[in-house]
Amino acid sequence: MQQKEIFIVISVILFILFGSSAALAITVFPLNEECDPIITIEDESIEPSPLFQSESPILRANITGNNLSNVWFESNFNGSFVNYTNVHHIFNTYRFTIPSSSLSIDELVSWRFYATNKCD
Repeated sequence: MQQKEIFIVISVILFILFGSSAALAITVFPLNEECDPIITIEDESIEPSPLFQSESPILRANITGNNLSNVWFESNFNGSFVNYTNVHHIFNTYRFTIPSSSLSIDELVSWRFYATNKCD
């Protein structure tokens, strides 16, 4: 059960048992107070730009957050959206290279990075 759901359940039980004053006084803290659940994904870029035939684009993003546990890349460069976990990184810069052999001339490709942390 997530933190928000636990708070709602405890609040409803206290409200039923003791009235509204007890229910409003409860505060639920996460088990690990050191864990900040905020993840930031920014500065997404593609190199080279513009991209010419037979070049493999490198897609980058800066991803920050405490306790990052998983970062993956999703793209439709092979026709449908697929997740790729072989994302390389140096410090907070994550990158994924699309092989030029997987691209066609005038192909429109969508992509995005995702991340989770141990707070989730």
